[in-house]
Amino acid sequence: MKLGAALGRIGASIVKEVKAGDDRSTLLLRVAEDKGDLWVETFTELMLQAAGRKDVWTADVSKYFFTQNGTVRYFWRIIVGGKTQEAYELLGRIALEVSMRHTKEISSFPLVGRAEYVRDPARGLFKGAHNRSEGLPMDVAAHFVAR
Repeated sequence: MKLGAALGRIGASIVKEVKAGDDRSTLLLRVAEDKGDLWVETFTELMLQAAGRKDVWTADVSKYFFTQNGTVRYFWRIIVGGKTQEAYELLGRIALEVSMRHTKEISSFPLVGRAEYVRDPARGLFKGAHNRSEGLPMDVAAHFVAR
């Protein structure tokens, strides 16, 4: 998965990437307001990982303030030095891990139409999609072949 897609899962989008040689790069990011907690968790983990890899690469995360049309705005700025590709791969993995930790899985969902599910084959109430007028499930191929 590309870095932009991984960051998108936590509500961040890359606005600009500036490369200053092979061993220095800067990312400017926008983060959705409702996803700020995911971003904080992501860059905190990145900073903790960077502290243990200072001999390979370094990372600096900060806010970059600027004015636009009379208002003050900001980007999140990540400055990476050293092996930038390795740092960006780690950032992508961290973003995916954070997004997965905050994902909720639905195991069942009630079908629309009945408040309570009743299965009664004698009355034509089968599980799943069915043809109520003829009382048979829609996947009964023999019924349609016999016609």
